[in-house]
Amino acid sequence: MNMADSSQQKIMDRHREERQWLSERLSVPFPGPTVVVTHHAPSFRSIPHQFAESPINPAFASDLEKLILKHSPELWIHGHIHESADYQIGKTRVVCNPLGYSVDGPGAAFE
Repeated sequence: MNMADSSQQKIMDRHREERQWLSERLSVPFPGPTVVVTHHAPSFRSIPHQFAESPINPAFASDLEKLILKHSPELWIHGHIHESADYQIGKTRVVCNPLGYSVDGPGAAFE
């Protein structure tokens, strides 16, 4: 998507399409553990506490908790948040382990 001609409606439409695509893929039976890897965080629980009320949080995370609870992948790994996160949504472990900004070296919580 060319961000120069993006509108809020186009972004929301694209999000719905991508969410539907992911839900369809997660509905396909798979004989092993299911791991989802995304750049965007799948839950606002990943947002660090100091930014909990920020109006730009939707640029970093989406509320995909219903999708996670419906499909219960074993693990969801994401990036985009510059602090570590490790929590459960139902049976799904959600983790983020960012290095941080390269000029600053590894973040304090990087493992």
